Amino acid sequence: MRLTHDEQYQLAITNVSSMIDYWPYNEVRTMLDIKNRRMVKRFKRGDKSTVLKQAENMAEMIKRLGYDSPDYTLLCVPASSEHKHEKRYKLFSNALCMLTGMTNGYDFVQVHGKRDAIHKSVGRIIRNNDQRICVNECELYGRNVIIFDDVITTGKSFASFALRIEQAGANVVEGVFL
Repeated sequence: MRLTHDEQYQLAITNVSSMIDYWPYNEVRTMLDIKNRRMVKRFKRGDKSTVLKQAENMAEMIKRLGYDSPDYTLLCVPASSEHKHEKRYKLFSNALCMLTGMTNGYDFVQVHGKRDAIHKSVGRIIRNNDQRICVNECELYGRNVIIFDDVITTGKSFASFALRIEQAGANVVEGVFL
């Protein structure tokens, strides 16, 4: 999928940090690649111990980046359904914000309906795109936002969401990924 000019611009002006190298299945080369893929899969399923461990790991990175204060608000890129979004990100957001002191913006973004997962729709007809994302612009206006997503491949989901958050009046400071 091609990024629009605005999405390309957004990616160009936003800092992006990732804790692991995550490769598409057909590019997995090492045991570490396999280990990372398995961890991401457990995270996406909402495995509590994995989610909490990754919140601890992410907190270390957030602290190194200097974002460990209430001056920064954490938002998560919406998952493909409300159920998956909550399963992946509610506990993670709460734990990460407790560990770092960041403001938890989980409730500032609501996911309604479903869409095909981006990685499953590449090169295919999108069959289900009934998803609606509601952003609380009053809560976001003027905030410095750190956007989290589990993995980054093309950057399209992140870039689209970051642009939407900036249009709501927030300042997207960084994108962080497992």
